[in-house]
Amino acid sequence: MKIIYNTNFLSKEEVEKIKHDNNDVELIGRDLTPNTPQGDLLHSICLLVINFVSELSQDLITNYIYDLIKTSYKNSKQKRVYWRNSAGRETLTVPGITINDGKGHTISLILKREPTETEILNINDTIKHLKSENYIIQLNDDGRINIWTMQEYGEYQLEQQEKI
Repeated sequence: MKIIYNTNFLSKEEVEKIKHDNNDVELIGRDLTPNTPQGDLLHSICLLVINFVSELSQDLITNYIYDLIKTSYKNSKQKRVYWRNSAGRETLTVPGITINDGKGHTISLILKREPTETEILNINDTIKHLKSENYIIQLNDDGRINIWTMQEYGEYQLEQQEKI
């Protein structure tokens, strides 16, 4: 498994502090924050990119990954990053995590707030039951979890823009 962490939101020292004795994990530090204004929440702060070479049926989000998510999420809230839509209006970005099974299937996890361990376990169980497609999973402020295909998410974004 490879985990690419955003060096803007996790330092090498923090990663080393969290690091467990797991030789199967390769940690790579990169700047994953886009330099250009974005018009879509999907292109928000990417805290982690998790790349699996095996099936998505295993436990994806281990305690180790949960600790990385929790620390990087807290750091991202202290360091506010905004995106600018086509109308020039700025909105606070929403942290996200990309999970890839190594076979072209991607799950984008959007975190509206810091997840609890139980919520991460629920998301992990949900991911196990998804069909082999690309999905967007959003943890809302109230704890609800939304699951969209890419097309459904596009339609949701269009509805949200029409409300404004």
